[in-house]
Amino acid sequence: MGRKQPRDVARIEALEEAGLEGIVSRRAAGFFHYLKRLKAGSVVLCRVEVFAFAVRRQRKTWLESSERDRRWFAAERAIELVREPELKELIATVARDILQRD
Repeated sequence: MGRKQPRDVARIEALEEAGLEGIVSRRAAGFFHYLKRLKAGSVVLCRVEVFAFAVRRQRKTWLESSERDRRWFAAERAIELVREPELKELIATVARDILQRD
């Protein structure tokens, strides 16, 4: 996405992939790695920065709505469903941090 700041890319991706608008944290909460399979059949290792996001609006339709399902889960259930070990750990850490603030 050009020379955009990572948090701006996160905001754009949330809108395009899930139809969500809101406020993105200034700093990344962390990152995880995963293997992405390309159309040509090769696989590349990707590093994804994750930002906290306060949802303010949820659109009924969005750019990739025909390609994706949007569902909400409690953190514990999300951890069970996620495949990437690093992302599981990150979700657990962020959820724990949020609960400690309340």
